Amino acid sequence: MAKTASLPMDKFTLCERHIKVYESNAKAHVPAHKDRVAAQLTVGLPLNIPEGSHIVLWPDDQLTINPLNSTALWRTSLDEKDLPENVLKDIEPVRVYAEPGDVVLFRGNSIYHERENPANSEVLYLKFNAMRLDPIGEDPSTLMQQETSQEILTANDDEALLDFEIEVSPRLEKISRHYTRLYWKEVIQVYVGGEKEFNISELELDTIKKINGVITIRQAITNLGASEFEYLKHIPMIRRLAELKALDIRYPADQ
Repeated sequence: MAKTASLPMDKFTLCERHIKVYESNAKAHVPAHKDRVAAQLTVGLPLNIPEGSHIVLWPDDQLTINPLNSTALWRTSLDEKDLPENVLKDIEPVRVYAEPGDVVLFRGNSIYHERENPANSEVLYLKFNAMRLDPIGEDPSTLMQQETSQEILTANDDEALLDFEIEVSPRLEKISRHYTRLYWKEVIQVYVGGEKEFNISELELDTIKKINGVITIRQAITNLGASEFEYLKHIPMIRRLAELKALDIRYPADQ
């Protein structure tokens, strides 16, 4: 599937899996939607499709990626004129008449789609991305990596940590900047799937943003403009972010 979608296999991550069962009284037509940001590739495997039920897509129109972590948030972020029922009303969709045994692949987070006449339909959905996003922990490797990270933190002193690699956790959903009603005091909060949100500093935010892909902890600290003599000064901050599961520490690739 990664190859078919021209996505790099080394970053290919399962982020959602569920069987969608439509009720017998499901509406024949509902507004089109986009999947969450992590659903870069949506894969549908029909299990039971009554006659007249089919998926509709708009693969060439309104292809802005949903940057949010749910379909509902995407819809509420739009003005009335930008809702799919308005911007797509004069555009004929592509209808796909898939049956059990078929597989449908499309860019779920950017292509508007919906199922017409869905009553009593059953579809297995698998959703993937090559952005290393897995907010609900569906990929088996995600929790294994998280557990390994915590073990490394416990077993190694600050100087030893410099030789490990680091990655922004696939479960990190978002970072929000809030302006509170306490004299508009500014707060930066991190949301990691399944964990309690927590506050971070500007320096910690900068640290997270500058970790692109998998890099060494030395490189992560260097990216902050620190010299070799300042590396150990930043390790407590790295430890905190890893203990709170915003960052995952990994063994070097050659180990």
